[in-house]
Amino acid sequence: MQDPGDFIGTGWSFPPAFGPQGAMVEMTSGEQEIYQSLEVLINTLLGERVLVQDFGCAVQNYVFEALTDTLLNEIRGNIKRALVLYESRVDFTQIQVTQDPDELGKVIISIEYTMPDSNSRYNLVYPYYLAEADNSV
Repeated sequence: MQDPGDFIGTGWSFPPAFGPQGAMVEMTSGEQEIYQSLEVLINTLLGERVLVQDFGCAVQNYVFEALTDTLLNEIRGNIKRALVLYESRVDFTQIQVTQDPDELGKVIISIEYTMPDSNSRYNLVYPYYLAEADNSV
């Protein structure tokens, strides 16, 4: 039987960390590798990676926009595009972008996915702030 880590792969931990005396880079694999990969994908600006210009999401472009249903759908579309293009190791079952009812300017990004090798379900809930610290939108 194939080791689940073979399909998922192994990569640098995020944020990058180093072993004793900085001799080795800490690596991650399996479900933690996927989780960290999703966080990197959401946090990377479009154009930030010089050799892969369309890697990432345009979520940061909306920081000064009015928080409307149209904007939430546009953010969801950008996240979905990035996930489909750059994270093929898992099956995405649901992607939701909603406004937090308790905190003005806070958007909740919820990504549900299944790892095909184990059929295990996972959920990444990621808070994203579109407003400044004083809650002005």
